[in-house]
Amino acid sequence: MKKLHRFHTYQDGPAMAAAATTYFVETCAAVLAQKDKCSVCLSGGSTPKRMFKLLASDVWKDKVDWSKLFIFWGDERSVPQESPDSNSGEAMRLLFDLVPIPKENIFAINGALTPAEAAEDYETTLETFFGDHEPVFDLCFLGMGDDGHTASLFPYTDIIYEEEYWVKEVFVKKLDTTRISLTPEIINQAARIVFLIGGENKAAVLEEVLNGDFNPEKLPSQLVIRSGAEITFFLDEGAAGELDLGDV
Repeated sequence: MKKLHRFHTYQDGPAMAAAATTYFVETCAAVLAQKDKCSVCLSGGSTPKRMFKLLASDVWKDKVDWSKLFIFWGDERSVPQESPDSNSGEAMRLLFDLVPIPKENIFAINGALTPAEAAEDYETTLETFFGDHEPVFDLCFLGMGDDGHTASLFPYTDIIYEEEYWVKEVFVKKLDTTRISLTPEIINQAARIVFLIGGENKAAVLEEVLNGDFNPEKLPSQLVIRSGAEITFFLDEGAAGELDLGDV
């Protein structure tokens, strides 16, 4: 299992974001060398925001064939896109409003709907785009919280057992809110999965997710990280602090 993991560690968050930006550009180019579309699933969080700013900069924005990128999200908060808490809204403001990507290539989860309606609507969106097979994103970015969640797969929530739906609403008790998320099976279908994890507060849980007992109810990110999928990790020194990368 560990042989499927590739770890890249950087001094701090900005260095990690710069490396992730390079990876984004090079991977999209490699996909587009083989076919005429590249589907990318994005996440929220501080590192993606840094990556978005870099991609929108003069250094990077002309190195991407935006017309052939198709953008999706792994989860969303139940807020309109205008909200600063909206994952897709922040990505629009920091990146997609600033680069020449066709707006019809952007598929945001509609957080202005009720969570159940938003989940059903997004599942229809995925069905329409991917056709008669399960969604397979060319590239899927994820983060991990200090409680071991990823996307909006939080500990002890029903969504971690979901096998029927591709997208589902999930009530997160500790946050007293309902979110919308892709389900584990769909995340794991992605051709390339990338985790961006930063901060000393993530170190202990990352080590447990990777090497501890398999307990996805407590640590839902294990459903992805220990699924057998090939995964690339971008870490800062804080998050990598408890890993023995000579063994992984």
